[in-house]
Amino acid sequence: MKYLKGVLGLVLISALVACAPLHQHQHQPDQAEEQLQGQTKVLDSHDIKQALELGINNEPWVEKLYKKYQSKGGYKALAIASPSLHHIDTLGYSAGMLTAQFARQRALQWCRASSKGIAPCRVVVEQSAQPPYRVSQADIDHAPAQLKSYNSVRRYQAYEQGRGHKAFALATGSGETFWDDQQVSEKTARRKALNLCNTYKNRIAGDCEILRSQ
Repeated sequence: MKYLKGVLGLVLISALVACAPLHQHQHQPDQAEEQLQGQTKVLDSHDIKQALELGINNEPWVEKLYKKYQSKGGYKALAIASPSLHHIDTLGYSAGMLTAQFARQRALQWCRASSKGIAPCRVVVEQSAQPPYRVSQADIDHAPAQLKSYNSVRRYQAYEQGRGHKAFALATGSGETFWDDQQVSEKTARRKALNLCNTYKNRIAGDCEILRSQ
């Protein structure tokens, strides 16, 4: 029996900040961000970026984690919840995503997962870098539409090479993927894939569902 556990290049940390090269652009708050802004302490766009820079410059561990984020490929984004220039409540980032929209959504999702609610999560940095894997547009188009990262598309390719009865599962919240093959029946393969998903998915993963089986 063979399986692969899909874990996206996502890292959740308590504080982080910085300006980045590559293809940065101004982020426009989504509807959920705007709703939060009327209820909690909100820094303006200049101050939120300064809070990020201060964190990078004054906290060595933050700088180390930011460099890790910078090293990731694909579309990526970084979101923070910061009630003041000198305090970051929460940070979440995503990397290796297929589109800028997917990157923003996932970064906000990670940020909000541990936010104390004292400030809204806002995307501060957005970038596009070399994809982490050699995945063609044809490969992306062939994979299930629910897959949002290069990593998950690559794992789907591995699933397709699997033998016998097999199944491919997705954790709908986090985008993690899991699969199993060489089972005695399709029903067993589906059950095994779902069990892997429910066992190893992370805390923002949401429900598990089967995307493909045979």
